[in-house]
Amino acid sequence: MAIQAINPATNEILKTYDEYSVEKVNNIIDGAYEAFLGWRLSPFVERRELMLNAARILRKYNKGYAETISLE
Repeated sequence: MAIQAINPATNEILKTYDEYSVEKVNNIIDGAYEAFLGWRLSPFVERRELMLNAARILRKYNKGYAETISLE
């Protein structure tokens, strides 16, 4: 079954997403936990640079993200 993002004001379907199985979700969670174990051991300077880069990306695309969030 697909999951749809719908604009509640117009009922327009904005995007359709495939539903993940429980196994796939668990694999994603396990992967995130493994990544966390490495992340917490990373030097602060390295984590800082990655977070600053993430902030730059969010700022670059903030209008698109804002529009999508507002429509949903």
